[in-house]
Amino acid sequence: MIELESAKYLQADSFASDDDDQLIGEPNQPAPETSQIQQHSAVHPTVYLHEACQTATQMPSNIRANYLADPFFYSAGTICSQCGPVKDRDCTWLETGENLHAYMQRLKAAKSESYHLVRWLLPALLSGLLAIGTVYRMVSEHKPVEPAQVGLLFVVGYAVAWYPAKFVRLALCRLGIV
Repeated sequence: MIELESAKYLQADSFASDDDDQLIGEPNQPAPETSQIQQHSAVHPTVYLHEACQTATQMPSNIRANYLADPFFYSAGTICSQCGPVKDRDCTWLETGENLHAYMQRLKAAKSESYHLVRWLLPALLSGLLAIGTVYRMVSEHKPVEPAQVGLLFVVGYAVAWYPAKFVRLALCRLGIV
């Protein structure tokens, strides 16, 4: 495991958060003491090292809370505060030495079957409502409705509903429902 003191320490600008200020360092300055970060991240790690540039980036608490509640919420990869978007396989948690990708895979594997039902069925429910509403409108306007149109509405609706459904899913996770 790389020592914090040897890594450049930055917080990703796009993740700025008021409650993380005590750990923010100036660019290219030594990282805070290991004990300071370990105390701040009592249960889950917060600082990862991008191996390619040797820059440590702190995971802001709001992003951390989201992925702990719903590890599927964000797409693959992470942000290095030096390089920008990078593969999570190229990063290692400084507190534990664990690869970031392996850590995220463990969190994903721990989700329940009910979570996965919600994950896949919520967009289907939203797209079904969209299709039914559109068909209802077409019928009320006395327009012909073809089965292929309904199928296309459902497929397009599923693709469109996927993005907003993840916010509903995150809320359900945070409430402890799934």
